[in-house]
Amino acid sequence: MKKLLALMLALCLVFAALAGAVSRAPSAQEIPAVLEETPEDTPAPSVALEIPAEPEEAAAPSGLDYGAIYALHAPEETVLTLGGTQASWALYFYMLYSQAENVADFFESMSSYYGTELSWADEYAEGVSYAEMTLRSTEETLTMLCAIRDFAQANQVSLPEEVRSQMEEDIQSDMMTLCGEGATEEDFAAYLAERYMTPELYRWINETNLLYRQGYIQLYGETGELYDEDLAMDWLENGGYLSAGHILLMSVDPETGEALDEEAKAQKRDQAQAIAEELQAIQDPEELLARFKELKEEFCEDTGKTAYPDGYTFTPGTMVAEFEDMVNALGDYQVSDPVESSYGYHVIMRLPLSADAVIQYASDGQTPMTARSMASNEEYAAQLQAYYDSHPFTYAEGFAPVDLLDYVAG
Repeated sequence: MKKLLALMLALCLVFAALAGAVSRAPSAQEIPAVLEETPEDTPAPSVALEIPAEPEEAAAPSGLDYGAIYALHAPEETVLTLGGTQASWALYFYMLYSQAENVADFFESMSSYYGTELSWADEYAEGVSYAEMTLRSTEETLTMLCAIRDFAQANQVSLPEEVRSQMEEDIQSDMMTLCGEGATEEDFAAYLAERYMTPELYRWINETNLLYRQGYIQLYGETGELYDEDLAMDWLENGGYLSAGHILLMSVDPETGEALDEEAKAQKRDQAQAIAEELQAIQDPEELLARFKELKEEFCEDTGKTAYPDGYTFTPGTMVAEFEDMVNALGDYQVSDPVESSYGYHVIMRLPLSADAVIQYASDGQTPMTARSMASNEEYAAQLQAYYDSHPFTYAEGFAPVDLLDYVAG
């Protein structure tokens, strides 16, 4: 599903090239005190060019004569068709411009930081120059966007009026951010024109993003709540997921990370033992869950307990070894004796898997991702990928991709 997963990169490039700073930033979640590492929920870009932070002085990279390239065709000329969706030269060129600027930034950073001078003719991968890679990435990005629109049309996906209204509000907000308070439509059009973009294309790309989202909502609901529970459970089991809650009494100072003295650690250990014994004496699962919740609220010092109030649902290798090993040793609703890790003393209760348990949060930092939402997102991506694979694009008669090496300036 690599092609469809790269969609988010395409949209990020579009807006990054426009604003450099327009974003609806996510708020960070607290990192739980049992996570071995942060789960990776962000797709890898199709062009993986790591660009260091910009230094105070940077040498300008070799550029492209964008004006000459843009003048090759009329903006409204159709250059590509996928199913019933057509892409104009203006859209194609903007995608090319976005991809090329990303590569040019990479050239600049390599020169500034490492003294490595790269050119468009240099080899990006075996037998593929940076110029050719840029064209391939442009083609992939553009055809993905066209496939999403065509898929939406074929499946009668449309944007509700309230979604369109919100889109217009967001565009107005972007206009103020990019052009300043009091900016007019003419100011915005002028800003976009400097970046080979028009207000119409800006809306088209916004619409495409929203159609992608709306198609998912129509099939699975806002957060995947319409996805079949049995299929979600199969997804969890096939992924080797485990689920558990814990009450953590920390043996390190959360502010400094330094270990507590032996007397303080002994008090925490004794308290954890008392909690474990109380919970182990409760036989009824409902009563046990209720009491566990009360004790967790009172004593648990894990910073992740707010984001994950019902415990953690995780795959092997993502939690500290002592925590994971104990979860594997327990049966559903069994409570452990205190388990010591580098964080402190854990009283752990294994939980049955649930299709609606929070596994992680989406990239906005706010939207909880459950088994239903994660499995349904994978299924949706697979549907789109199948559509993409079965609807090859065609270039318009007489159109040929640009040889960027013919337009290297200076």
